[in-house]
Amino acid sequence: MNAAQNEGLDEAVKRLLEAMTVYRLHLASPENPMDATELIVNPSFESGNDGWQFSGMGTQGNSDFRKVGNTYAETWSEWGTGAHDAKLWQTLTNLPNGRYKLTAVAQNIQQATPNMQQTGCFIFAGDSRTEVGVYGTYAVEFVSVSGEVTIGFQTLNATGNYCCVDDFHLSFLGFDEEAEQAAFTELIKQAEESVGKDMNTATKEALQTAIADAKAVTGSTGRDAASRALTIAVADASKSNALYVQLDAIIAKGETALASGKPNGQEKLQTAINSAKSLKASANIDTDKVATADYIMEEGIFAYNVLNGSGTVPKVTTGEVIVGSCAMVGRMSATGNKIIERGFCWAENPNPTVLDEHSSNNQSNDETNYSPVYVLYNVQPSTIIF
Repeated sequence: MNAAQNEGLDEAVKRLLEAMTVYRLHLASPENPMDATELIVNPSFESGNDGWQFSGMGTQGNSDFRKVGNTYAETWSEWGTGAHDAKLWQTLTNLPNGRYKLTAVAQNIQQATPNMQQTGCFIFAGDSRTEVGVYGTYAVEFVSVSGEVTIGFQTLNATGNYCCVDDFHLSFLGFDEEAEQAAFTELIKQAEESVGKDMNTATKEALQTAIADAKAVTGSTGRDAASRALTIAVADASKSNALYVQLDAIIAKGETALASGKPNGQEKLQTAINSAKSLKASANIDTDKVATADYIMEEGIFAYNVLNGSGTVPKVTTGEVIVGSCAMVGRMSATGNKIIERGFCWAENPNPTVLDEHSSNNQSNDETNYSPVYVLYNVQPSTIIF
């Protein structure tokens, strides 16, 4: 065969495989499911963390859990306590629309009483989830209309101390036009509910456009693309709104401090509050801007508390300070009543105060220990520091 013939043969094989897949999809049903586990990367964790994202969980190879193969994923805490909140997940793509079932071997137990039912542990697929209890195989069904779904395992206020998962499997249960349309309608509803939340102007406009395009879809034509666009727009809106929630908490923190009515330094703290409110009103914030607003608010609250300090001045003893190229370390101790913070302050001019640069970052596990070591970052090189 020549190169052109080889290319033609490859294309014919590709089309044949695609036709076979379509045929199998149309034959699939709840009674005759089609295995789609190949869409999951590393479904049994035999390749460690590959394909998965982890938060508070990890892979393990011991035999304390009846795993399938050599590796499983777990989160564990001391007997009698609840496992901390944790999660593992991955996003599947290129899913044909239709109904699916995800299964996994899992448990959520107290090791002292492994047969007693516990709560707060789930396998999930998109917004659908199934609670996990004693050791067994658990399943969750979902409908795909966007070609993507995030699957995984999560503990949330778990009562079990030993939560494990292994051996994910995915099955295609068949096309379901009624269920797909219902899922698409629910996705539009979720997007409309998100519009009323605080978010950046550009993010809100993109969400509104996605909603309008989705509502213009009739039947199944264009539903896939509209669903994907809606999913992305809702996710972006959620991320943007989370920043506004964080900014609201920063503003509330400053207003709570100011409400104490202490007389000195109110102007600086009020300026920090007004700055954060102006940032929110701009409807154009990002992670860095929120972090800056939080820093300014913390500095404003700190100065406010210092300027309204009371009681006997504590006795401070400063030890040796070691200077590096862009940081310093030093020792100090303080004795007295009502001490709420210890550390160093510095400036390029004599007689610095805590309203200048300051740090309470120390390398001791206990601030009451004698003379812990404090670290002073962001010191300018070749500069005289007081």
